[in-house]
Amino acid sequence: MIDEERHEFPSPDGRFLVERVRFWDDRGGPYGHLNLLALPERRLLVRLSDREPHQAPLFPGPGLVELLMPDRRLQPWRLRVDLVAGSFVTHPHDEPQPLSELPLLLDAQTPEDAAAAAQRRRRPRGLRTRLSDGFMLLGSSVLAGGGLWMGLTARTLRERWTGWFGLLFFGACAALPLWEAWRRRHPRRG
Repeated sequence: MIDEERHEFPSPDGRFLVERVRFWDDRGGPYGHLNLLALPERRLLVRLSDREPHQAPLFPGPGLVELLMPDRRLQPWRLRVDLVAGSFVTHPHDEPQPLSELPLLLDAQTPEDAAAAAQRRRRPRGLRTRLSDGFMLLGSSVLAGGGLWMGLTARTLRERWTGWFGLLFFGACAALPLWEAWRRRHPRRG
C-alpha cells in the first residue's frame, strides 16, 4: 500500500509554490520529491526527486526561495532559487546558473524530455578510454591469432578444441571495442 502526504508552502507574494510530496511504500520505504511551481496555473518549473529539505523553505524576497538541501553525503547546503530570473546559486558568491541546470546538479528529474537531458549530459569519450579500447583490441587480436594457430597446428583433439574456443572467445573480446567505435559514429535515432 502506498500512502501519500503533501505539504504546500506558498510564497508571500502568491506567485510561487513549493510543494513537498512524500510517499510511503510498504515494500520500499519512504520516498518523495520537491516541486517548484508557478502560480496561479501551477506550472511545474522544476522537480527535485528524492530530495528532502532539512527545513521549511524560506522566502527572503519576491520570487526568491531558499532551501536547505542535503548533498550526496547528506550534509546540508543552502540553495537559493530566483524563480523570476529562472536561476539559482549554491553559494552567495557564485554566478547564477540557469534553473534548467539545477536537476543535473542534483541528479533530479525535469519536466523536459528525458532523452534530451541524456543527450546533453553525454560527453565525448576521452583519450584514456580510447587507449584502453585500442589495447583491448590489440591484445584480444593477438590472443585470437594464437587460438587460430593452436587450432590449426595442434597434435591432439583436445588442444585443437582449446585453440578454436580461444579464437571464439578472444575474437568476441576484439569485436567489443570495434562495436563501441561503430556505435559512437552511428548513434541510434529516435
